[in-house]
Amino acid sequence: MYKCEEERYEFDLNIEANLHTISLLEPWAVKIEEMSQEEKVNFRLPRDLGGLSTSIFQRVIKKIYDRERGLEVIDAIFSEPAIAIPVVLKRLKQKDEEWKRSQVILFSLIGSVNGTKFGVKLTLRILQSPSIIRASTSRHLTAKLCFQSLS
Repeated sequence: MYKCEEERYEFDLNIEANLHTISLLEPWAVKIEEMSQEEKVNFRLPRDLGGLSTSIFQRVIKKIYDRERGLEVIDAIFSEPAIAIPVVLKRLKQKDEEWKRSQVILFSLIGSVNGTKFGVKLTLRILQSPSIIRASTSRHLTAKLCFQSLS
């Protein structure tokens, strides 16, 4: 059960980090589109991309492109931003859509697994303690409830 929650948390964390990286790169992509060809050649990005932390951005890039190619992509973003940013931004958006589709499937699977585990635990608990059955049935089988269900 804890493993399921941990995977769900990690999945949410990756999606949020990816969205953060997209929000960092989108303004730069818009700015690059508006530049002339000469401005694009001379354009360089600040090392922090205008955000507070570069570690999130770098972690997402490495997660998507793997560690070695991720470092190359990060280098390309800073050395040739006019070429690299539109390509990387497109890939980040693809991954966002892919991860969100996977998230829906994963959460439904986790829900069914957790529901099954809960049902098994509840069944075991009932079998171990017959007084729980007596208490719950006596509450549900009062005369008042019987009459309400008939009408």
